Amino acid sequence: MLLTGDMNSESLYSRRHFLKLSGIAFLSTSFARAAIIHSEAGGNYGRTLEATPIFPSPGTLSPAIGQLWPDTIVEIYDSKKDWYRIQDGFVSRFAVQPMKIYPLHSNTDVPSIPFWAEVAAPVAPVRQWCAADAPPVSRIGHGGVCRVIDYLPGERNGVAWYQLDSGSGVILGWTQAAFWQPTSVEHELVADPILQIDPRSQVMMVFSGDTPVLEAPFSLGKPIMTGSFQITRRQVSVNALHVAGQNETIYGVPWQIGFGDRYEIAGAYWHNRFGEAMPGPAVQVMPMLAHWLYGWLGDHGIINIM
Repeated sequence: MLLTGDMNSESLYSRRHFLKLSGIAFLSTSFARAAIIHSEAGGNYGRTLEATPIFPSPGTLSPAIGQLWPDTIVEIYDSKKDWYRIQDGFVSRFAVQPMKIYPLHSNTDVPSIPFWAEVAAPVAPVRQWCAADAPPVSRIGHGGVCRVIDYLPGERNGVAWYQLDSGSGVILGWTQAAFWQPTSVEHELVADPILQIDPRSQVMMVFSGDTPVLEAPFSLGKPIMTGSFQITRRQVSVNALHVAGQNETIYGVPWQIGFGDRYEIAGAYWHNRFGEAMPGPAVQVMPMLAHWLYGWLGDHGIINIM
C-alpha cells in the first residue's frame, strides 16, 4: 500500500519514524509520496514472532521482567541498536516485526471472487473446513498473501470464511475473513526503475535513473552472481515454500519478483533479521517493502547485483 494525498508534518514524521524502526530509509524527498504506509491507527506497531522476554533495559544482563506470547501486537516507541522500546521495557528487535494496522474490514464488503487478500491480523490460521476447531492446515503471518476463491458469509454466528487457493490451483483450506484485507498491486510510473543489491553488506538501494530513492536491509537466502538482470517473472504469492529451520511449510509468501534463472525477491513474514543471511528466497525483505518493490519495479525494472 502506498501513500496518496497530502501529508502534514506530523503524519510525515510518524511515517519516517515507522520506516526507521523497519530499517528503511527514503533518500529523496521527491519521492515522499511513494513512501510505504505506516499504521492507520496512528503510532507504530509490531507483532511478536515468538515467545519474547521483556527486559528493563537494552540487553540481557538484567533478569527479564515479563514475557509476550507469539503473535502479540505491541506498540513500538523507539529503537536502540538491536532493541525495541515498548511500554513495559525492551524486547529484541529480532523477535518483533513492524506491522501495519489496517482499518476494520467489513465481512460484507467482499470483492468479486477470485481476489488477492493480505493477512491484516498478526496471524491467520488456515483450517481444513469452516470451523474454529477444524484440523489446522497452516498459519500465515502478517503480510502474507493468498488468493481467495470462495466466500461463506457468517449468517448464523457472524463469522465469515474465505476459501484459499495455495497459489497453484490447489485448495489450501478455509480461514476467517476477519483476519484478511483485500490487496492489489499499485504500479508506480517511474522512469528507469533500478534495484541495486549488495550481497556483502546485505543492503539494497532503489533508484529512479540516477536518483537514489530508498535504502533498506535484506536477508540473503543463497549466493547470487554479480551482474545486471531483467525481471523474468512475477508472482503475487508463492504456493508453498520449505525453509530450513521452520517446522512447517510456509504458505502465502508474498510479492515474488524473479530475476535470472533461479533468483527471486520476496517478502518474509517469519523473521525480522534483515541484514543477516537467512534460509529462504534469495533476497528477503519485509512484506510491506516487497509489496512496494513489486509495484515500483513493474515488469521492466533492472536489478543490478554488485
